[in-house]
Amino acid sequence: MSSCLDNVRETLGGLDDKGIAQTLRDIENLSRQTQSVMLEVVAEIDARGIAVREGFSTTQRLLAGMLQLSAAEARMRVEHAAMVGARRTITGQTLPPRLPATAAALAAGEIGSGQLRVITETIAALPASVPPLARERAEADLAGYARDFDPRRLRIIAQRLVANLDPDGPTPREDSSPVTPVRGELWLRDRRDGGLGLEGWLDAEHGSMVRALIEQLAGRPTTTDGDSDTRTVP
Repeated sequence: MSSCLDNVRETLGGLDDKGIAQTLRDIENLSRQTQSVMLEVVAEIDARGIAVREGFSTTQRLLAGMLQLSAAEARMRVEHAAMVGARRTITGQTLPPRLPATAAALAAGEIGSGQLRVITETIAALPASVPPLARERAEADLAGYARDFDPRRLRIIAQRLVANLDPDGPTPREDSSPVTPVRGELWLRDRRDGGLGLEGWLDAEHGSMVRALIEQLAGRPTTTDGDSDTRTVP
């Protein structure tokens, strides 16, 4: 594997622009497939109880100590491995992953770690009242969407899916404090042409404030009664 990567490095200078772009896609695909294998290895380590024999109390601590990972990264790998890695029964029988569609998409290099995280967190958060068949369908649908959407957009889709499966939402805790309502979401994206892309929404109060600020910066004239002139320049 290392020799193959060395060969890629040596050929980069001789590739044209299209070749470089294709190499980028190929490397990303291989990186995702490698992550799939890594999680399979983690699942195998956990199933065999190797951590204890290596002097660690848990698989998470083994990963953190052996690979110099942060505790959060090591925990995430163990959690992901438990969802997309193969499982074994007490008798040694191999079982499919808990998230089979997601595992297959990752193994094929069709989704990345960001999409994997969204799917695992979404399925784990589904209440027990959701029937198994509906849970399986939700996982398969999310794995399908993950092939075409980045993690942020996939999370929006996942939230809508959860809202359909659990319209009443989670049961509020008795000791929970009032939750501040969401007043909007706004994303800024730098464009390749130097421009700025905006996407999102704001509630009425903050929307009017932002609109007034934009009009002020744009120097839009006002009408005689003080209202903003909403006419566009031809």
